[in-house]
Amino acid sequence: MNAKILRNLISLAVACLIAIPGTAIADEPSGPSTPIVLMPKNKNDRPKAPSLQSISCWYDGEHLTIDFADPEGWCDITVVDEDDASAVSASFDSASPAEVYIGEHANATIYISTESGNEYVGYLTN
Repeated sequence: MNAKILRNLISLAVACLIAIPGTAIADEPSGPSTPIVLMPKNKNDRPKAPSLQSISCWYDGEHLTIDFADPEGWCDITVVDEDDASAVSASFDSASPAEVYIGEHANATIYISTESGNEYVGYLTN
């Protein structure tokens, strides 16, 4: 009986460690780039369980490369420049890594909404 409880506790601890980061950043691609952490957007003030989704995102000075570990269908992305309030929007399929041209930005907020109904937000700061 104690072995079963211990095994369940260990399983729970491992599951918590895997689920703690809402997103993960994979190894950087070759060439200079800035990793960006995309977190699930909380739609209300209630606490939300950590997401098991893993999204890798990098900015190379003009393009965002976005890779969903678990595809969520077509995605709409909007990048809002915090300095001049300009915005760039595009769509991409999350079934494979996407490269989206957004131009040069020093400080921007990245919003992604998916066909599955999930929303993510990230921040680009240099």
